[in-house]
Amino acid sequence: MIMTQLYPYIFNERKNGRTIVGACVSGELHEIGIRMVCDLLEMDGFDTHYLGANMPVYDIIEYAHKKSASAILLSVTLTTHLNTLKNMIKEIKKDERLKDVKVIVGGRPFLIDENLYKIVGADFYSVDSDDIKPHLMG
Repeated sequence: MIMTQLYPYIFNERKNGRTIVGACVSGELHEIGIRMVCDLLEMDGFDTHYLGANMPVYDIIEYAHKKSASAILLSVTLTTHLNTLKNMIKEIKKDERLKDVKVIVGGRPFLIDENLYKIVGADFYSVDSDDIKPHLMG
């Protein structure tokens, strides 16, 4: 509730032309981290669309296409969801409409192994919103 009270300030910023879609992978319910990242990026001028927890990959794909997203941010907290994440990224990368969309991952497992993002097929991983910005602007 406290975060939503900041929205009048967050959504008044000028936009930089980059659209970001953020979500938790299917089965993942730990959503506060990715929500905060989306809000902080919104404050920095990105047009963010936070889809929520437990998102099916095809809904993410359709939404990212509809919004002409520059990047899709996917969050995982539990290592038990890494195979789901890997399969979701495979489906995203397979969709020709999203060939130029970067897939950036984050969450606790990526703090343990900095090369894990390569194993799951992502383009990058991030630990916070400041770390992610250079990857979103390139």
